[in-house]
Amino acid sequence: MLGDRNEAEDVAQEAFIRLWRQAGSWQSGRATFDTWLHRVTLNLCYDRLRRHREQPVAETPERADPAPDPEQSLSTRDE
Repeated sequence: MLGDRNEAEDVAQEAFIRLWRQAGSWQSGRATFDTWLHRVTLNLCYDRLRRHREQPVAETPERADPAPDPEQSLSTRDE
């Protein structure tokens, strides 16, 4: 889902950390364990994907493209 092994390992580790922290408050009648763990892992994946999507562009290029712009190309071709 994440397309990156390291990201997937980080999500798996975070999911098990959450499992460990919340084990004492587990209510067996509300959901099965595997359903709960699957949902937690899926939400962590969505969070990672959302975080990557929302990263701003670090810098803009310092130089403009040296190729002639379309208007200049048309003008040259017409001449």
